[in-house]
Amino acid sequence: MENMHIGNDVSDRLVFPVRSVKDTVKRYFCFLSYHIINRRSQKSTTRVKTIEFICNGNICRSAFAEKYATGLLAKMGYSIKSSSSGIWAKEGTRSPAKAIKAASVFNVDLGDHISKKTDDHNLKTADLVFCMHFNQYRELCRKFPVYREKFFLLKAFIKPICIDINIEDPYGKNSEQYLKCFREISRSIEMAVGKIINSAE
Repeated sequence: MENMHIGNDVSDRLVFPVRSVKDTVKRYFCFLSYHIINRRSQKSTTRVKTIEFICNGNICRSAFAEKYATGLLAKMGYSIKSSSSGIWAKEGTRSPAKAIKAASVFNVDLGDHISKKTDDHNLKTADLVFCMHFNQYRELCRKFPVYREKFFLLKAFIKPICIDINIEDPYGKNSEQYLKCFREISRSIEMAVGKIINSAE
């Protein structure tokens, strides 16, 4: 696959950044809780036709993920569709200027994006549902238990032993945080797409 970032060595899979004790405990809690809840085998990816990306408000992370995945899949010639929504979204909200500017670095245009709220239809039609943070995963499982087998944390899907499984919200932060977030999402999507396609071959 062309221009895809595939992380194979241990240093890329295990992330132990320098953080406060409180933050480190929180991250370990999220990691352990997610894997205790999600003991099932991963859903087969051999027939994935639609992917749903979810974050809080559907104006930064999931919005970028949808458009990045759409562009990547189109470039690679695959017919997998992607969409996005926010579990706590206020519908009709535009992406902030910093998000639009940062996304443009990755050739993603968020200028026309309008937020949507996660609902039963989004989840019913999706084959895989990727969220960005454990809090979103937990809320999805609580509100939509019937679709629980479809829910995955994006980073945990491609890096199951990565302690830092959350992709943090850049909203309200500086431009560098947006770039860092979108870089993390883009690399995760590239690896997730590679995993999905390889399992289907």
